Amino acid sequence: MFLTQALVLLGTLSSQPDPATTRALVVLLDISGSMGIDDAGKSRLVRGCDLIKELARANPPGRESPILLVTFNNSANQASVIQGMDDLERHLKALRP
Repeated sequence: MFLTQALVLLGTLSSQPDPATTRALVVLLDISGSMGIDDAGKSRLVRGCDLIKELARANPPGRESPILLVTFNNSANQASVIQGMDDLERHLKALRP
């Protein structure tokens, strides 16, 4: 059910991109309490966010290539459509385990 809601969210972008050329990257990020564990110099959440930023730099989010960031702990919490690096940074900074 949540995947359906996430796909609907992707479909509600303010200006509809061309479906023939649009590709969305879906990223799932665990924000449960265990992600606060520091077991390699940084918390697991910080390392996960670093990997997402690295992925986004290689595949910059935009109108034709948004990132759908889905956070979860016991169940899906939030789905956000990301269309730029500033937007991604803002979303990732707000996350807490």
